[in-house]
Amino acid sequence: IQKNILDELPSERIYTELQKLLLKSKKPSMGLFLAKELGISEYFGEYLSFEEIDYFALHKTLNDKNNILIFLALLYTKHSLYQISKITSEVKLIRNVEIFLETREGFPLENFNEYDVYKLATVVNIELFISYLNATYLGSKAVQIKTLQNKAAKLGVLNAKIPAIIQGRDIIALGIKPSKEFSGEVGVNTGSWGY
Repeated sequence: IQKNILDELPSERIYTELQKLLLKSKKPSMGLFLAKELGISEYFGEYLSFEEIDYFALHKTLNDKNNILIFLALLYTKHSLYQISKITSEVKLIRNVEIFLETREGFPLENFNEYDVYKLATVVNIELFISYLNATYLGSKAVQIKTLQNKAAKLGVLNAKIPAIIQGRDIIALGIKPSKEFSGEVGVNTGSWGY
């Protein structure tokens, strides 16, 4: 197989074909496995498990944009995220994939409280994030994820990302100078949950 064979194709075409594979196939792992065998998988992330992709293919949402976000968050890792820019220039989508990856890594799924749920709602749409978590853990953390869903519903933050209560400009207004310690909005630093 000729190396870098897809380099001749426009990135939009590669991305369109990837979307078709992910959205229309009942078992997208077959296409991803073939891409790996053909030596063209460098465009498609560093997916660790075909099972996650196939699991989500059977549990997709009704919104294709949301489905693509979750599929990409399953396909790429923080280390391979730069590869998304080879196939799409959708900055908001790429940022949302990054947020999902960082949030999954930082959210204390085994031990969280109401504050954690409110904080999570400032970063992601929790209902969509739950679909991602179910696929990531292949249903093995169903109890913890159901608890998260119930708490978010009870607090009224399940279906919508809520704005941060305190923003960087509020901190500046109090006379605190910008520094590395705050990034513009409290509660948006998804890499650390403060524990």
